[in-house]
Amino acid sequence: MLIYEKPLSPEEVIRRAEVWEEIFKAKDGRRPLKVVINRHVRDDIYEVLYRDTVKGLLKSPKRHEVGEEVEALVVISDYTTKTFRTRLYDPSEILTPGDVVEGRVKKVTSSGGFVVLVGNQQCIVPKRHLGKAVKYPLRDLKRGKVICRVLRVSGKRPVLKILDVKI
Repeated sequence: MLIYEKPLSPEEVIRRAEVWEEIFKAKDGRRPLKVVINRHVRDDIYEVLYRDTVKGLLKSPKRHEVGEEVEALVVISDYTTKTFRTRLYDPSEILTPGDVVEGRVKKVTSSGGFVVLVGNQQCIVPKRHLGKAVKYPLRDLKRGKVICRVLRVSGKRPVLKILDVKI
C-alpha cells in the first residue's frame, strides 16, 4: 500500500479479491470482460475500469469515447503488482473445439510435435496427431500451410490435429 492511499475496510479487500479472481478466470479461459473506458492515455492505449474497482490498460486500434463499455481479453494480470492489461476482443480469433483452421508450422517441439501459428496464436500439434505432415521435410512445412482441426482448448495453447498440408 502506498503512503497516500487510505487503508481499505475488510469488505473492500474481499470485494477486490473477488474481482481479481474473476479476472484470472477470464484470462485462463480466454473469455472477454466488459470494461469501461476511463480516459485516453495515448495513441491506441486507454485506461479502463473493471467493476468500478480495478484499473488497467486497454490496447485498441479503434477510437473510443470515455464512459464507453467494450469487451476486452485479458493479456496480463498480476495481483502483486496490481497490473491489469487487456486488448480489444475479436470473436473471430477465439478457437473452439471442432473448428478447422489454417496455419503455418513454426518449429518442432522437444516431444516431436509441432508449434503451429494460427493467426497470432501459437498452438500445439502432438506427435500422434501429425497426420499427413509426417511425409514432408520441415523446411517444406515451414514454407507451406497446414489445415488443422482444433481438438482441445485449455491453458495457453490449443491442441490441434493436422488434416492436410498445402505446399
